[in-house]
Amino acid sequence: MDILSELLTTPLSEPPTHAEAWKAQWQTSTGPMGVRALMGGLRSDRPAWAFAWGYQSALHCMVPSLQGVGALAISEGRNTRPKSIATTAAKGRLKGRKSYAFLGEHADCILVLARAGEADGRPILKLYPVASIAEGVIHRPLGPTPFLPEVPHSALELDLPSPPPLKGDGWSDYSKPFRTLEDLFVMLAMLGHGVRICRLTGQDSELEAMLPLILALLSLSTQDPKLPALHRALEACLNQGLERLNALPWATHAQETQQRWVRDRTLFALGSPARAVRIARARAHPSQRDDTLLLGPMDMVIPL
Repeated sequence: MDILSELLTTPLSEPPTHAEAWKAQWQTSTGPMGVRALMGGLRSDRPAWAFAWGYQSALHCMVPSLQGVGALAISEGRNTRPKSIATTAAKGRLKGRKSYAFLGEHADCILVLARAGEADGRPILKLYPVASIAEGVIHRPLGPTPFLPEVPHSALELDLPSPPPLKGDGWSDYSKPFRTLEDLFVMLAMLGHGVRICRLTGQDSELEAMLPLILALLSLSTQDPKLPALHRALEACLNQGLERLNALPWATHAQETQQRWVRDRTLFALGSPARAVRIARARAHPSQRDDTLLLGPMDMVIPL
């Protein structure tokens, strides 16, 4: 069955009600990551779980070898440059603090960005996969965020033997591309969630208006996230996607459904300044090296 037919005819399953229920659904899902994000959104009754599908699909797209549910631990307060990363991997130990880990203790593996040395006056950054329950990993659960409050998060304190890092540069090969992938896959999942609402309320024309955009994003999900040309195409898709989602008759389903959407669409508003910087750079400097890591929306609301 092709993906559009599947999207339009798959029976709507019971949505998750908490993090472990969402995790069980993720663990039984299969297929390309773009499809998993989209169909995961279809299984979600609220933006929070659609976001979880998009985030996780983006992470697995970036690190295909990742097993189980993962989280990317980059942020240390509002630090946005490589030289500001204080977590270290030295003398056989990984030590430091991270201000945000998706799903907290519900994650299986935390991918920790840390300094592994210095070369030519620049820090060497690597990404270290750490078991969430490993000795020396302390989770500090964080309170609910102003939007997507159903998704738990934690801050981390780390002091444990250093595992082998992932191949490649932790900054240019992982941290920066992830912001692009996160935007793309979260939008796919949110559109899948919008399809669910349309199917439940019989809004055929609104549903059909989303289908070409879904196909465009599925195509982009297979491209190199470092390409400036992809950033330009993605920006148009993100703007159109938000317009389509805002136009949906959320209240036709239930008043609380509309209230959740109005609250949780803040996710896109907080991310828009970073996307504006990204698209401006893609237009003006398509090949210029850039060492600024754009803050994601969660980085902007998690307490320091």
